[in-house]
Amino acid sequence: MQKLKYLLLFITFNTVVTAQVAYETGLAWNDESYNQISRISFYQGTKFDKLPLKVDLEKYCPSPGNQGKLKSCVGYAIGYGAMTIQRAIEEQWTDKDKINQEANSALFIYNQIDKRHCNETIDFKDALDLIVDKGNCLFRNFDNGDCSKKPSPDDVNQALAYLPHSYHSLFPEDDTPEKKILQVKKTLAKDKPVVIGMELKRNFFEIKKGKNWHSNL
Repeated sequence: MQKLKYLLLFITFNTVVTAQVAYETGLAWNDESYNQISRISFYQGTKFDKLPLKVDLEKYCPSPGNQGKLKSCVGYAIGYGAMTIQRAIEEQWTDKDKINQEANSALFIYNQIDKRHCNETIDFKDALDLIVDKGNCLFRNFDNGDCSKKPSPDDVNQALAYLPHSYHSLFPEDDTPEKKILQVKKTLAKDKPVVIGMELKRNFFEIKKGKNWHSNL
């Protein structure tokens, strides 16, 4: 059974999204749930000492996915994103085709979280608890854009081969932006993927190639 060392969760609360946004987003904001997550303890301190000037985990990332009309971004961030990146780092995969072939599922996570209806937002902690309990199968074997599909016995058995044994938050949700940024930098410098949840303004969806995005505009 292949075990991931751990997954790290970073969540921040930014500017409130405008009511005009028509794009699908899928994170259910839940401060109480987030604060129940055990916090990592070995990235303490307030200085940027000994941090590298640049960290880039892109070579370990699968090709960007598209959640389409589903509110499945939490599954994509945790399963397709963080789990795949962590495995690629541990196995030293840098070939993009290999990483894509081995990418973990988004909907194996999303589809098994209890929801009032098929296409609804889900909570970070629920998704992370699920992969620690059940693991996560591969994207190529499960993700087909159907939020009502349930895993087959083969999917369930395959998922157990990719079973993280723990996850942690990096800071309290009411920490200062400076401390949050420092914790994220320290984590990335350790070659650990960081899952980010943030509320977005409409201008995020209007980003043009070659332009920078500023959250305060």
